[in-house]
Amino acid sequence: MSLEPRKNREWWPSEAIDEIPPTGRETPNDWLLTLDDGAPGYGSRIEGDGFEPRVITEGQIVPFACCDTLEDAVLTFGPGGSFEIEPPVPAGAMLMVDGDTDTVSEDADQLVEILREAGEADEGTKHDLTVYRWSDDIPLRFTAQGGPPRFEIATEGTGASA
Repeated sequence: MSLEPRKNREWWPSEAIDEIPPTGRETPNDWLLTLDDGAPGYGSRIEGDGFEPRVITEGQIVPFACCDTLEDAVLTFGPGGSFEIEPPVPAGAMLMVDGDTDTVSEDADQLVEILREAGEADEGTKHDLTVYRWSDDIPLRFTAQGGPPRFEIATEGTGASA
């Protein structure tokens, strides 16, 4: 996997991912910063982001995950409880109604059930969907040797865990 910027991809340290994660970054390196004492660190200086800056040391392994935002889709409820999503959602993708984190779902059936329970599944009702896919954790090693401070994909036997 490339750590280079890619359209519609954002990165987070895995420990920062929760129900409401901080603002994603274009690359893992965008999480790097210099702490007030001059030491290297990573985290967010955005007020209210919930992922305060912390120290990082040479060779330290930090698990990251990325999220690719895929093509938007529309969910339409039909007669008799039927529904259709256009375009179809790729296997393994997650989805939610745009802007409504209470509807985050691992598949279409789970989302439809959430909407039915909320009374938002009447025939003819349409919902704009955000479709996305999270990566598994990717271990990245911090280094400042031989260049600017950066994360690299860790190989076995290199570095210490965060």
